[in-house]
Parts: sequence; C-alpha cells; structure tokens
Amino acid sequence: MKKARVHRAGGKICSFEGCGKPHHAKGLCRAHRVQQLEGRPLKPLARSQLTKVEYAAIVQAGVHTCRSCSDLLPLTEFYRKGPRISMACKVCTQDQVTARSFGFSDIDELVIFRLKHRNKCGICGYREGSSERNKRLAIDHDHTCCPEPGRGCQKCIRGLLCARCNPMIGYYELLPKEMRTWDVVNKYLARGAAAPIE
Repeated sequence: MKKARVHRAGGKICSFEGCGKPHHAKGLCRAHRVQQLEGRPLKPLARSQLTKVEYAAIVQAGVHTCRSCSDLLPLTEFYRKGPRISMACKVCTQDQVTARSFGFSDIDELVIFRLKHRNKCGICGYREGSSERNKRLAIDHDHTCCPEPGRGCQKCIRGLLCARCNPMIGYYELLPKEMRTWDVVNKYLARGAAAPIE
C-alpha cells in the first residue's frame, strides 16, 4: 500500500508507449511488469471494458469485433458481463479457459495443438467446421493422471474428440481389458499423449 501511495502521489505512469497505467516497478505498470518477468515481449494491454459511447454504437449496429480473433460477429456470439458484452467472443473465451485448464501458455499454443491434430476427432474422424463455431472438439486427457473433469496437464493430453466419442471413451476405459476389442479406439489410446493423428 505504501508503494502504491508513493506512485500515485508522484504521478508516474508506465513507460510502455500508449499504456498510461500507473507505474508499478522498473518503469512499468503491473501488467507490463508481469509480461517482462515472464520473458514475453511487451505488448499493448487488451481493454477490459468499452466506454458508454462505444457500447451504444455496438448495440445499435448489432455486431462487435472480437478482441482475440478479430472476427466481426453478431452480439449473440458474445457473453454478457452484467449489462455489457465481453470483449472476446464465446469461442475465444472458451479457448482461454481451456488453455488455462490444460496447461497451455496461451491461446496460440492451444490453436497450434488443434492444428497439429487437424481439428479432427482422433477416433471417428469428425472434422470441426469453421462454420460450426460452438461445436468445438473436446481435448481428451488420461483421467488416471488428472482425474478432475475438464482439467489436465501437458503429460496426459491425448488428442481431440467429438461430442460423441468423448463420453464413449470414458465408458470404454471402464470395461475389463478382455472386453476392450475395438481396434480403432485401442489404436487411439496406444498413440500416447498429444501424439498427432496420422
């Protein structure tokens, strides 16, 4: 608290061009200092909220540009934060949550993982279509490593699965070994963690 008061009284701001946030340490605001400490290149910070004038213009137009994927989308494609819409679309917001839950450093790393698996279900081959924004393939992971649903680590991620194959494989793995005779699924499970599909 004392440091914060000193910075406010001194009127120092972040030295990153165009930032304007209060100084925190080493000439940077808190967010840019975190970027520096993590060894990332310093980038402009994403705005967390729109002004009233900007929001009114967006509501009138009925469309908004996602700050993450830069797609111009109808307002139904955005979550609402109270009376306002979020800055990122639903798909990008879900990807941010997925990236954090499975130990990816950022959305870009998650996108690379999806491309490596060709946005394709590792069992049935269903391919995620660009027009089906909300029908994303689920990230499959070995529950013996990370048992919590929807969370995993880089060691236990196995691939991408569609909405039909994802719950099916959970039941399949509960079967006694002598009953697991489905070659396609066995081949998928034998590929190992995060191996790209053939």
